[in-house]
Amino acid sequence: LANDFVERVAFAQGGTAETRGDVQKELDQLVARINTTISQSTFNGSDLVNGAATVTVVTGISRTAAGSINTTSVTFNQQDLGAIASALGAIDLTTLASGVTMETYLQDAESALGAAIASATAFGIAEKSVEMQKEFLGELTNRLDAGVGSMIDANMEEEAAQLQALQVQQQLATQALSIANQSPQNILSLFR
Repeated sequence: LANDFVERVAFAQGGTAETRGDVQKELDQLVARINTTISQSTFNGSDLVNGAATVTVVTGISRTAAGSINTTSVTFNQQDLGAIASALGAIDLTTLASGVTMETYLQDAESALGAAIASATAFGIAEKSVEMQKEFLGELTNRLDAGVGSMIDANMEEEAAQLQALQVQQQLATQALSIANQSPQNILSLFR
């Protein structure tokens, strides 16, 4: 929206007072849209585009050897887009103050656009950091799940082998008892 604003100011640069008046109406609408967008840019009560406070986002936890838990985090600053909207809203093409040219308003609009781009860049860097940590945690979770699954499978195989060994021992014990029970019968038959 700030880019559209700059383009409209540049367009009005060579125009007449009437043209500047029409363009100013468009600029007022763009500023209203910018303010609406900024006011609606909240998530779960967090407003990252109206202020300059430092924001810390927890991105993971780790357990130390002593058993305590540490957190990892990403820190970034809120961006004050309201100040950019105010700067753009101060541009009024219909009343050229003394010493103010079109060129001056264009420079002001380009300066506000530069601030908006810098804010977007700052958010992009923070987003990339959080995204990389999210991918790392996703991969870590997948590997942990696979490791636990392997341990469960290995334990099941071990348990199955032990069960089979016990069954063989039981069969051998049954055969030994059968043989032992036949021995007295054989001895008795000799005495007959």
